[in-house]
Parts: sequence; C-alpha cells; structure tokens
Amino acid sequence: GYGDAEIELEITDDSGKIDINAASGDLLTNLFMGRGVPMDQAQALSDAIQDWRDPDDLKHPNGAEAADYKAAGLSYTPKNAPFDTVSELQQVLGMTYDLYQKIEPGITIYSGRNSPSASYGNEVALQAMYPDASPAQIQQFLQQLQSQVPGSGAQPVLAPDGSPVMTAGGGLTYSVKSRATLPNGASTVLEATIRMGGISAAGRPFVILRWRDGETS
Repeated sequence: GYGDAEIELEITDDSGKIDINAASGDLLTNLFMGRGVPMDQAQALSDAIQDWRDPDDLKHPNGAEAADYKAAGLSYTPKNAPFDTVSELQQVLGMTYDLYQKIEPGITIYSGRNSPSASYGNEVALQAMYPDASPAQIQQFLQQLQSQVPGSGAQPVLAPDGSPVMTAGGGLTYSVKSRATLPNGASTVLEATIRMGGISAAGRPFVILRWRDGETS
C-alpha cells in the first residue's frame, strides 16, 4: 500500500470534453482561440486536424496534407484516419507542445460527441463552446454547476449564452487521475480512462481504455 501517503483523486466525465475525432471545424477553431491563439493560426490548426483525421488527400482551405508535411521537413504525413490517442494530436502540422499542454485537459477521443455536454465541461472545453464568454463568466458557470446536487430537482443553471443546462445524464467514459504524495514530498501520478458498462476480461464492470503512470517528483 501507500502507507502514510496522501491520495488525491480527480474524476472527469469525458462527455464534457471536446472529441477531436468528432468536433466540428468551428469548435476546434474556438478551442484554440480560447487558449489565446490568433484566429488565422487557430483556423489553420483546425483545418490541419480535419485533414489528419479525414480519409482523403483533399486539403481544407488552411489545412495541411502530405506535401505540406514534406515541405516542413517532416518524415511523416497525415494519417487520414481518426486519432488513436489524444497525444497523437502533437504530430499535426502547426501544433506545439506548449499549445498541446494548454488544450489537453479539454480534449478526448472517447466521447464520440460532435459537441461536449456543457454540464460536465471544464474550463478549456467550455471556453470553446461559449467563445463570447469571459474567463470570469466561465468560472462562475463552473462554480454554479459544482454547487448543484445531482438528482435534487434544482433549477437548471444558465450557461454563459443564457441557455439552461441540466446536470443529469453524463457519459460512460471517465478520466481518473490520482496523485499519491509521500511524507517526504515525493509524489507519483496515475492516469486512466475507463468506460463503464459491460464486463471486462478480468470480470470488472468497466474497461480500461488508457493507462499511464509516471513519477512527477
């Protein structure tokens, strides 16, 4: 066991994240603009993502196909198939690690939704969904959501655009992040994505889609 370790557990419903295989071009553009990327660069990244995941070699107006990757000196070309992992997004032309880190908390490949569920959204995804809202309005909305008691019959929370948002009806896929901190200050992080429903080969009522562990300090 962990002995005297302090355990922090964070569980996120992936239905509140932006699915990079299913999201529209406009939502992807807003995702980048919400993290401070200029519009022209955000549109280029959005188009390049669509060119990566779609099955053809036809280029979106500001996108990137095989010749563009070759011109950039890269040894690979767009896969022309859906993303297999979120981290694969780092290979898209124009993506930087710094920018990837800024959007990573708000993206997934597991929800299958064209648009995230606002009631389970986080700051990154919600800013993309409501691009006209200020960061302060997004934070206020999040605080109101988190104060709701599921199933209590409370009044719906109003989203930044004025539409009502109910807190019921989440997805089946969750990201779980746990951090164990030892008395000496050393810590380790475990991250997993699990899908509820069905019985796994190990007889559990969930399936592990992704598992990652790493020492952080």
